[in-house]
Parts: sequence; C-alpha cells; structure tokens
Amino acid sequence: MLKFLENTFRVKPEEAPVVLAMGLILLVNALALNVSEVVAISGFLNTVDLPQILWVWIFNMVFIIIVTALSSLLVDKIGRKRLLNSLALIIMVAYLVLRSFFIWEIIPPQFNYSFLYLLSEQQGVFFPLIFWVLANDIFQLHQAKRLFPFIASFAFVGQILGLILGALAPSIVDLLGIPVTELLTFNVVLFLIAYLILLNAMQQVNIKKASHKVEPIRETLSEGWGFVKAVKSFRFLTISMIMVFIVVTVLEYNWLAITSSAEQLEDAGTFQTFYSLYYLVLTLMGWGLQSLLTSRIIERISLKNVFIILPIVLLTCAVLTLVFPAMLIVATLAFALPYLSMDAIDAPANKAFQSLVPEARRGRVSLFMDSYLYGFGTILGCVIVGLVAWLTPEGYVAIVYLTIGVICSLISVVSIFRMRKDYD
Repeated sequence: MLKFLENTFRVKPEEAPVVLAMGLILLVNALALNVSEVVAISGFLNTVDLPQILWVWIFNMVFIIIVTALSSLLVDKIGRKRLLNSLALIIMVAYLVLRSFFIWEIIPPQFNYSFLYLLSEQQGVFFPLIFWVLANDIFQLHQAKRLFPFIASFAFVGQILGLILGALAPSIVDLLGIPVTELLTFNVVLFLIAYLILLNAMQQVNIKKASHKVEPIRETLSEGWGFVKAVKSFRFLTISMIMVFIVVTVLEYNWLAITSSAEQLEDAGTFQTFYSLYYLVLTLMGWGLQSLLTSRIIERISLKNVFIILPIVLLTCAVLTLVFPAMLIVATLAFALPYLSMDAIDAPANKAFQSLVPEARRGRVSLFMDSYLYGFGTILGCVIVGLVAWLTPEGYVAIVYLTIGVICSLISVVSIFRMRKDYD
C-alpha cells in the first residue's frame, strides 16, 4: 500500500498517515456537502422561481463575508486543528437542527431549502478554507506542491459518492417511503466521523507555530487586503479572481435557466437525478485530472503559468455561450469546463501559492482570497444578472449578461499576464 502511494501519487511512507487522515476528512466534508447541495438546489427550484435564487446567492455571499471577518480575528490566533474541530461540531449540530425543521414543518419548505443551501455553501467555503490553512501549517512548500493535489483528490472521491447518492435518492426514498431530507441525518453521522478523525488520528502531527503579536481589531480585519495590496503578484491575481467569480456566476445562472426550463427536467426528482449525474461526470473528470496530472502540470509549466489556464477556459466558454445562447449542450459545457479547471487545477495552485505568505499572516490572507473575493465576485455577478434581467427586453437578457461575461473574462486574462510579469 505504501509502495503504491509512493509510486503512483508520490506520497512518501512517513507522510502517508497524516496525508490519508487529512484526505479522509476532506472526503467526508465533500460527501456531506454534495448530498445537501443536490437536495437544496432541486428542492429550491421546485418550489421557487429561478430569479429568486439571485437573492439567495447574494444573501449567502454577504453572510460569507461577515463570517469571514469574524474568522479572520481567530484563524491566526488559535490552533488551526482546534478551530477545524470546532467547525466540524458546529456543522454537525446545524444539520441536526435543520433536519428538525423539515420534519416538524416549522417554516415553509422554500425557506428550509434556502437555509439548507446556505448551510452547504458556508460549509463549502469555510471547512476547506480552515482545512487548507491547517495543511499549510503541517507541510513545507516543496511538500505542498507535491502532496496537495493528491490530498485534494479525496474531495473528488467524496463528491463522487455524494452525487451518486443524490442521483439515487429519489428512487431510494420512494422505495423506503421516507422523505429525501432524511439524508441530513446521514450528514450528521459524517461530521461526527470527521470530528473523531481530527480528535484521534492527528494527535502526533507536528504543526508549525507562528508567533503572533496583539493587534487592533481593525488592523486584523484589514490584514489580508493590506498584504494583497502591497504585493503586486497577489494584487493582479485578486483582480483576476473577482472577474472569474463574476463570469462563473453568469454562466451558472444561464445553465440553470436553460436546464430548469427544459420540459424533460420539470419534475423535481428528475432534475435532482440529472443534476447529480451531471456533476458526477464532471467530478470524475476532475478527480482523474487532479490526482494524476495537476502536480505534474504545475511542475512542468511552473506555478505562475498555471493561473492563466482558468481565465482562458472562461473566455472560451463565455464566447461560445454568447454565440449559442439557447443550446443546452453548449450551456452545460460552458458551465462544466470552468468548474473543472477551477477545482482540479486552479484551486490546488492557489493553495500552493498561498504557502508563500508568512505564517503569521497566512490564515487572514487565505480568508481574504478564498472568501472575500468569492463573496464580492459572486455578489457582483448576481447584481449584473439581476439588473440586466430588470432593464433589458426579455429576448435579449441572456445576450447582454453573456456579453458582460466575455468582457470580464478578458479582464481576467490581462490581469494574470500582469501577475506573471511581477511574480518573480
């Protein structure tokens, strides 16, 4: 087993225990996340009109930004393992409470699905974020470039299992006569497992400790932005990332608009199965790419050059969608390829890039780049789509917001070329 890991994934025998433990934690999070996300999206679209999802996205991002600000006060001042342990317990309790809401019907179903979506989104942002900050504390930069793609591939395994379960869920619940929301009980068990792994399997892990000085709250909250503003390569990467999230939001909305209106997908169970199978194929491709090729791509073309891949993919997809705005296959590919590139290549490269940040600031810089930028970019994307839908004649709505997507993609490409120039 150890020899197989070393030959195939370049994991050294002495690294294997901690690498596998961290991989299992990431797998559990991804499995629970995909189960809840599939249920939330299909349930929400079955009970609410599609444009209302823009408000859910905006509220979600505002909440992410607020929680990020609070997290930035803690992430570099208390133990990252302890922080991740606490987060696992909080998520477990949240799923337990939400399950009670569905069973007792305390509030209307559309609000329950909205809360489930918000919970899954917060989980999808903060659990991996704290996880990777902890990983950067455990591994050196030369190890991170080699091991992070393999560790991240466990998330793809979790996604695969979660999407298979999501696809089979409508048939399973019909057979057993239970509500689909009983999957939330499964998520509670999963996070109990994650908590136990963190509590026991990583007791002997040596974690780097950085000295921290006491700083005013305002300075702590602005630390991430201050570092990015001072370092040109991070500054231009920041601009590119904001543009990326705007374009991804536009392409996702366009894809949901086309798929949710397709006659063959109008039934909630059918849409849930389609949504799960679509992401399953995408995840299988991403897992294979990340576990076998990403680290080699980074080493072959160098870290700074990897960041140009996602903007070029986005630009290509935005142009194709603008040319063929109503074609389901084009919209599906245009939504799939950027996510494949972002999850399988860009995300591990970003984590390795953040290893260059001094330890005392790394957590807050990571919070800024992974949460604030995601939040602001998505809010801008939602505002753009909403304003276009409000101000533009009905037949031209998609053409206008897709044109804006092309422009933002071009800005992202230019920003990465500037980042590469200042990287050294």
